[in-house]
Amino acid sequence: MLKQLDGNKGQVTLFVLVGVVLFIIFLALLAVYEGRIVGLLKNKPLEEVAFSQAVENVRSYIQSTIDGLAEEGVIILGRQGGLINLKEDYIMTDYSNISNYLPEKEVLNRELSNYVSQNLKNNLPAF
Repeated sequence: MLKQLDGNKGQVTLFVLVGVVLFIIFLALLAVYEGRIVGLLKNKPLEEVAFSQAVENVRSYIQSTIDGLAEEGVIILGRQGGLINLKEDYIMTDYSNISNYLPEKEVLNRELSNYVSQNLKNNLPAF
């Protein structure tokens, strides 16, 4: 009976050693795989940063174009008495054309919005 116990101890030891070796191999493969994942994750934010910077550049360019158009529109509104597209009845002076009535704030907002939206298409390059 002692011989059987020694044989079983040998088998258990062998299985434990094989299990430890397999566990070490598994950890090594996991470390390599995690290293690749970490490498991919490290590269991904750089791509996202480059993409977000490109988007920010485009947003900044569009915003500066809109700001410039709005400034031009406000100058035209000021010179023409609050209207960009004048109707038939206006007064022509040496410096500008002036409408013969003072428009409401909503009309000014609409005129400026229409001016910017109409001219924005012409001022932006085709992407």
